[in-house]
This record gives sequence, C-alpha cells and structure tokens, in this order.
Amino acid sequence: MGSYAKIDDSNVVENIEVWDSNPGSGYVAIGSDTSVSIGYTYDSSANTFSAPAKTATDNYDEAVRELQQSDWTQLSDVTLTTANKAEWVTYRNALRDIARNPTAGDLTWPTKPQEVYEGD
Repeated sequence: MGSYAKIDDSNVVENIEVWDSNPGSGYVAIGSDTSVSIGYTYDSSANTFSAPAKTATDNYDEAVRELQQSDWTQLSDVTLTTANKAEWVTYRNALRDIARNPTAGDLTWPTKPQEVYEGD
C-alpha cells in the first residue's frame, strides 16, 4: 500500500489517497519521507511538492494563535523570572505587529523565548 496525490490540471494536489498499487493517470506516488497536503503544487520535472504561498490571512491567523498560546506568560501568578517575562512581552509585541499589518508570503517570525522560572 502507498499514498498517492491526486493532481488536478494545474498540478495542484486535490486529494490524497491510499491504494494497493498506482491508481494510474492523474495520481503521483508520495514518498514516505515527503510531506504533502491538499493545495500543494506538484513539479513533475523534479518530482517534488511545494507548499502554497502563505496569504496575509494565514500569517494573521498564525500570529493570533501564537499570541493566544502565550497569554499565560503575562498572568500575575506565573512565576517566570522578571527578565524572562520581559522577553515574552517583546515576543508578543512582535506578534502583534504581524497581526496588525499582516502580509502575504513567508515571514521572519520572532523567536519564542524559553520558559525560565524563578528558582530554576
């Protein structure tokens, strides 16, 4: 059994299916070390898949998700060190900048700080 990508006329993956053998025209085998999702583009000359470009909305959504996942760092009863809490503030401000003015494409994302607790 293997995984196969169903490719549309524009070489975009429209479905991923598992078959006992190659189902034929319109399908491309996906190697076990290859990550592919619906919406990826297939390059037949290089036999590779590439992710679609990120939209401004994708980048906005990711920034908001990261903000939500780091909200806890700013709670008053969290025992992060003062310096570490400040690192999280800086990180979150950079995420807010992305969310306020989202752009399309691959962005340079701020580096998420490690958690450093008082007494560590």
